[in-house]
Amino acid sequence: SVASGHAKFEGFYNVSEEKIKEALEKVKKALTYLLNLLHDKFYINSSAVYELKSEALLVPLIVYLANNNCEFKDERELKKFMYWFYNAMMWGRYTRRGKSSPLEQDVVTITREKTPESLIHNFEREVRYFDVKADNLEGAPVTSPFFNMTFIVSKSKGAVDWFTGNKLHTQMLGALYRLHRHHIFPREVLKKRGYYQDRDKKKLVNELANRGFLTERANKKIRSSEPKDYLKKVIAKYPRALEQQFVSEKEELWKVDNFQDFLRDKRQKIAKGINK
Repeated sequence: SVASGHAKFEGFYNVSEEKIKEALEKVKKALTYLLNLLHDKFYINSSAVYELKSEALLVPLIVYLANNNCEFKDERELKKFMYWFYNAMMWGRYTRRGKSSPLEQDVVTITREKTPESLIHNFEREVRYFDVKADNLEGAPVTSPFFNMTFIVSKSKGAVDWFTGNKLHTQMLGALYRLHRHHIFPREVLKKRGYYQDRDKKKLVNELANRGFLTERANKKIRSSEPKDYLKKVIAKYPRALEQQFVSEKEELWKVDNFQDFLRDKRQKIAKGINK
């Protein structure tokens, strides 16, 4: 893409060997710079399912960097590219079907225009608004890009494991410290309340608002405990741990009878956190 200015492979055949070699060197430098930024600024540590929804999202950034001294000009430009990147991930820029390839369109545009605004403008033609609403999160599963974004924002807030205090990321060492998508209200508890007898209710059990990011060690400790029995202990040990993952500190919402109110509250908090 750097050598040809296109995402489509056909353009590659018209590029000279010398130009390809030159482009490869630029890509190496751009990628090294970008990988460090992904960790430090984007809060993305790997291509794991929790974080990077599609590696194609990196292509326009690499093309831009390779053609522009392998760095962003300043903080303002970086933030504009981050704004495009997160929204392209959440709203499925490269998963949408259409007559033309969005990736091809974006590579051509960023090669020619050389601005983050040009990428944003391309996407604005398809998406009416970028703000996330609580309704967008209702019933959203862990495969939803909003799940990835929730994890990214939680990490930006310094999210820690509820029982060890370790900062959460996808490259923690040891089997007991692997990241789990914990059900805050356990499935066994909700099953007893009839949430598996109805398809719509079952979706609520597994939606991202009923998930917390915890290590395997913590997940085993909680097992089938109700939130009212363990969340108070979490706050006592790590006062900001719930807030970092958009979980209400109102004890009334930790009761099983108020499960759906808990979800509504958390959806609002997640949407606000993402938009911020």
